[in-house]
Amino acid sequence: MYSWLIPLFLVSSGIRTCDKCSFRVIPAGDPDELLATRNGESYCDGVFEKLVTIGQTIPRTAVFTLRRVSHLGSRRAKKRRLYTRLYASIEEDPEYCTEECFCVKIGEIVRHPPRGGWPDVVTSRIEIRFGETEMAVRIFEEQSKVEYRARIDFL
Repeated sequence: MYSWLIPLFLVSSGIRTCDKCSFRVIPAGDPDELLATRNGESYCDGVFEKLVTIGQTIPRTAVFTLRRVSHLGSRRAKKRRLYTRLYASIEEDPEYCTEECFCVKIGEIVRHPPRGGWPDVVTSRIEIRFGETEMAVRIFEEQSKVEYRARIDFL
């Protein structure tokens, strides 16, 4: 099996955690502007979840897989779009998806709700593959079996 440097060898790549389950409780020191409240609890929205690090060597066939569970209790939440935002940073280990961490959004996948709205719990599997000059993303909604695809070209 061949290994090669990822196409973004000058940046770290990851996603912005934005689903309810991926928020983290705010410890002292997190930025106030990233504060979010869900069910009376405070969380940090905008945490950089790193997939690859600057200069990391990965196998050509590597697939990075993430699982997300979104809890959508209200009627309004069930009618909203779900977003998966992809970020890159020149920092080796950025903590947040902010300008201060030199993060920039490089892409976004928007998932529209089905006709009747989302179920109370949406379980998703996100697969990300890095090519020579692009990143391919697939999101599988496990209940509906719907698949979303995106390709981001870095040229």
